[in-house]
Amino acid sequence: MKLTGNYFLKKIGPDEVLVPFSDGRLDTSSLVSLNETALFIYRKLLDNKSFEEILSAIVKEYEVEEDVAKQDLLEIFENFKKLGILEDE
Repeated sequence: MKLTGNYFLKKIGPDEVLVPFSDGRLDTSSLVSLNETALFIYRKLLDNKSFEEILSAIVKEYEVEEDVAKQDLLEIFENFKKLGILEDE
């Protein structure tokens, strides 16, 4: 999985959101809010971390069982794919 490059992370007030980017322009009418975990994962993807590296980081950061973290990560990846944030390599 890799980021599509169709979104730009932007700080708006106290929040960070994803703003769609196409044709050289940001579309501020379709912002995507991320919860804490999704933002954590997105930042790891920006750093080109693999699924396994992100999974390990979630287990460590949030002190959760690996199977719970894996299920959450798969769900967030699926949502990212539906939104066009992630694509298969």
